[in-house]
Amino acid sequence: MLASPTRVLSREKQPRYLSYLLRLWQVQENEHTTWRASLESSHTGEKWGFADLDALCVFLHEQTTILADSDRPDRFSETCQV
Repeated sequence: MLASPTRVLSREKQPRYLSYLLRLWQVQENEHTTWRASLESSHTGEKWGFADLDALCVFLHEQTTILADSDRPDRFSETCQV
């Protein structure tokens, strides 16, 4: 049986996505309960920790903005340091 040919996509047609494992937990500080979070990149294994959900949201917004802006040639120098 022959293997089916592998379809090679050009850079422009490759799906662009971010993938993370998200962990959430609560911590009690005095009488205040706070959600903590961590993300682990499924691509690189890199990990990030967040003191609260606001910090998590800021990080995700920054990452998606960088990804969206990398499609624009005029923004290359701002997103990639060569």
